[in-house]
Amino acid sequence: EGVHLCEDISLRLTALEATHREMVDLADVITAILKSRLQQRISELLQDLHAFDENRFQMEVAVLADRADIHEELTRLDSHFRQFRRSLSQDGAVGRKLDFLLQEMNREANTIGAKAAQTEMTEHVIAMKTQLEKIREQVQNIQ
Repeated sequence: EGVHLCEDISLRLTALEATHREMVDLADVITAILKSRLQQRISELLQDLHAFDENRFQMEVAVLADRADIHEELTRLDSHFRQFRRSLSQDGAVGRKLDFLLQEMNREANTIGAKAAQTEMTEHVIAMKTQLEKIREQVQNIQ
């Protein structure tokens, strides 16, 4: 039974990794979309303004870009995937460690969903969370 559980979890982890790769590719596209929207909105606002503080503008853009950037979460997810695979192949009791890693993956997915409020990214987050829940159910059977 343990071998079958490990195989099932491994296949689901592979699906998670594929979703992750798609999210990484999409992250740059979303950043460009957000930048374009911001530039358009600012252009509209500037039509009515006489004084414009370029330094203030640059600071605000930097803050917004940082809040919307999901690369850090994607990097941590990749690390969690690798740790999970290593733990899955270890002998002994690894259930608690796997459960902890799943919690961390779920946190990263939630943060990505909150930061990158784009339909396509939200679909990836939902797919990821669905797989994480299925893996969690299987991990409950591992000691």
